[in-house]
Amino acid sequence: MKYYLFAAFALLFFSQCKKNEPEIVVCFGEMMPFALDEPFTVAPDIFYEENNSGTPLTLRLDRIVSDSRCPSDANCVWEGRVEVALNLQQDGKFRHDTLSLPGLIDPDYPVRDTAFFQGYQIILLAVNPYPNSANAGNIPQSDYRLEMRVNKN
Repeated sequence: MKYYLFAAFALLFFSQCKKNEPEIVVCFGEMMPFALDEPFTVAPDIFYEENNSGTPLTLRLDRIVSDSRCPSDANCVWEGRVEVALNLQQDGKFRHDTLSLPGLIDPDYPVRDTAFFQGYQIILLAVNPYPNSANAGNIPQSDYRLEMRVNKN
């Protein structure tokens, strides 16, 4: 009987884990660290935490709200946009925010969307993968990755 309880507990615990990258297994509730003023990659449904400044800032990609970016191998009249929903938390305060980027970003004139929360500047730098005609409109939520940077004001 004791072994059945252990097996049930182990199954429950490990079913809360998911593989987001080939070499990284992240379990429910685990925090991935990030450093202020440094770009970092954000995957869906994982909590990211900066905790070197006293009370930690936690952020999580909730979902990709929309992705109408022009496929990289197509000619479009409009470049499109991508919108992402983030959850932010710091010192008992919560905020849900949506950031967006145009489809094509000129490296000489980088347009970035920014949110401000509790003295932090949260910057969306890029959203990957970029659509092509084979996957446009069919990219699974779990495949998206954001490039972000967080600054302290």
